[in-house]
Amino acid sequence: MAGPRLKERIITNTQKLPPEIREYLEKVRVPISVANLTDDMALVFANDAFCHLTGYSRDEIVGRDLSPAYSSSLR
Repeated sequence: MAGPRLKERIITNTQKLPPEIREYLEKVRVPISVANLTDDMALVFANDAFCHLTGYSRDEIVGRDLSPAYSSSLR
């Protein structure tokens, strides 16, 4: 059986973003929340911004099933 597939999208080059988004991000310098989930909605990675946004430490949230937090239409 193959390992879990991760749903992941990380923006590493802001030059690929539309100009109005780049301009906004440069003005506000908002930290981007990043989390990686398996197909069955288990969290396998969360960056500092995701932890801050949710109020959980990385140790508390990684490995948890996040499916209750998401609408079934997003799965």
